[in-house]
Amino acid sequence: MAAQPARTIVHRRRRIAPGRGARGIAEIVGTLMLILIVVAAAIALAAFVAGYESQYLAEQASAHDKSLENVQVISIDPVVGSTPGQYASVSTILGSLDVQNTTVQEITLNGQPIAAYSETPLGSANTLTVCLLCAAPGTVTDFQLAPEEQVSLSFNLQIWNAVTNPTGGLFSAYTLPFDEYVDVGVYTLLGNEFARAFYAPTAVIQLSETNEFNGAGNPEVPMLVLDGEGSQPGPNATAVWWEWTFTPMTPTLSSAFPSPPLGEEVLVAQADFPTCVPPNLSPTCPETYNVTLTVQDSDGLFGTSSVGYDGFEE
Repeated sequence: MAAQPARTIVHRRRRIAPGRGARGIAEIVGTLMLILIVVAAAIALAAFVAGYESQYLAEQASAHDKSLENVQVISIDPVVGSTPGQYASVSTILGSLDVQNTTVQEITLNGQPIAAYSETPLGSANTLTVCLLCAAPGTVTDFQLAPEEQVSLSFNLQIWNAVTNPTGGLFSAYTLPFDEYVDVGVYTLLGNEFARAFYAPTAVIQLSETNEFNGAGNPEVPMLVLDGEGSQPGPNATAVWWEWTFTPMTPTLSSAFPSPPLGEEVLVAQADFPTCVPPNLSPTCPETYNVTLTVQDSDGLFGTSSVGYDGFEE
């Protein structure tokens, strides 16, 4: 068999252009980095959306809880002090209509923040001392109003001082006279404000004169009629008490119906109000008397009014 000629194998190398491999690697790295950036951005966006949704839901829940809060100022009980015509302290009853606890952070009286007050649930002997600036043991800066609970709050109208008067109710001097309205404000942790204003009664005086028969064989006695029927109590209240006073005053009233002169209508003897002219004036014989009517209504507030009366000229 004839021998086959030897085969020659020729290997050819493919030349790669300079820099082409490096570019391919860079493209791969760039693509991976882009993917990483996109993934990171997606994660950040998801976290932002989740956080926003959580914040939104929390705000919605807070707004819902806030809308459910309902605190009512039911009544007040002002107490007259030693200074004529002024109140020394005030008590008020609050009630909650919420189904959850309500945190009360501040109480105001006619816009004046109350520094310290006592809080007592109705029907309970447990009294809590609430003091906004106190650091003493047993005091708190706010209190919890339980669902459908009623509590009594009491505070005086003295200036609070940590050393000299830690039970004072006010941060600064404030007087509450008769004839003044009383506005109680309640501020809660959720940002609600509840308030109610109580208005003092209006005392109205009408004076007239009449003759009152004083028994068989006796002449009729000239009488002064003190009429407070036109007085008006505060809204949603009724007048419950009338008191008549006179300035200056003779030592005693010889004849008054009723006696002492308390009531919507009172008759007093005109002879008890003698008047004089200068130079014969004296404490018991002035030119004019001031007749004052003080009316109290069922809210516990007082209203006053005064008129002049020329008296019975001797």
